[in-house]
Amino acid sequence: MPGTVHEKGFRAGTVNVPGIFSFAAAAEEAINQMNVNQKKFTNLRAHLVNRLAHPNIIIEGGQGLPHIIGIRLKGIEGQHVMLELNRMGIAVSTGSACTIGQQQPSKTLKAMGRTNDEARELVRLSLGRDTTLQEIEKTADGFLEILTRCSVTKI
Repeated sequence: MPGTVHEKGFRAGTVNVPGIFSFAAAAEEAINQMNVNQKKFTNLRAHLVNRLAHPNIIIEGGQGLPHIIGIRLKGIEGQHVMLELNRMGIAVSTGSACTIGQQQPSKTLKAMGRTNDEARELVRLSLGRDTTLQEIEKTADGFLEILTRCSVTKI
């Protein structure tokens, strides 16, 4: 603390009252909307999973958080799926959140018994409070289009 200058020295001096108040207000709003959002995410997830019912589409982590969905298209590298979906205006990530920026397969998926190839197939979709049913429809259509175009025959 001696010689510190606010944030860079970890806050000697004036307390960040506006920041504290803003954080408290945001936390209160999030808590007030938690049940509504949980129900919305669960419904949107169920709709997407139903639309993606196909033998070559695997939904990973069915017991996880409803707003994070892991999806694999059998035989198609997740990086390719991500790039194709991004081209369609749909934002997804590859791998698990634990492996962002890494090229090797996710340790989490490996621990779940997935092969290296299966782990590399994963894309991760996150729903937000503003996600709409129309966006879920567009996303499902995008996955199905990629699956059709890539002519996956491996089951």
